[in-house]
Amino acid sequence: MADIFKSSQTNFGGAFSPDKGLLTEAGNFGAAAFATLLQNISVTHSRPQRRIYEIGTAGTTRNHYLVSGQADGMVAVGHILGLPNSVAAFYEKYSDPCKAATNEVTLGLAAGMCGTPKGGRENGINFKLKNIVLISIGISTDSESLLIQQNGQLMFTGLEYTTPAASAPRGQPRNRQQQNPEDLIRTIPFSVL
Repeated sequence: MADIFKSSQTNFGGAFSPDKGLLTEAGNFGAAAFATLLQNISVTHSRPQRRIYEIGTAGTTRNHYLVSGQADGMVAVGHILGLPNSVAAFYEKYSDPCKAATNEVTLGLAAGMCGTPKGGRENGINFKLKNIVLISIGISTDSESLLIQQNGQLMFTGLEYTTPAASAPRGQPRNRQQQNPEDLIRTIPFSVL
């Protein structure tokens, strides 16, 4: 039977649902300071590379070298300002550079996989942002919704990731002795901690 739109055939590769994203925080404020009414988040982590060349000598091939700079990261967040206590907690925790040493946020990204056997591995990854400090905010609204929206820029210095260990049966905590050796915390290679 011919395809109506004459497109190439593809095989079904599986299905997942993006309903398990979670933010957790270190410290006394809990996730409320960062995640309450959080609408979007974007994380960028980079390390500049400079290429340098040597003058060399006539008749020979010149060498070039890479010089690595200092790694750093930026986080862009968008909140709706609706709960005054959560807004105050966000400002209190992240605007003071003296508190940056203890400011950490973990962004957990796990997808619900259709057909994953109970107790099997789940798809997902966690990113831990370290030494976060708020550097700018913007506030806006519009005539249609009248919601007050806040856009914030934060900077951080360290980014770590973990992959999920073999999951325990639902509702039971994972035993540390059951953890797979490959599931240890990994520091992203261009991170400087």
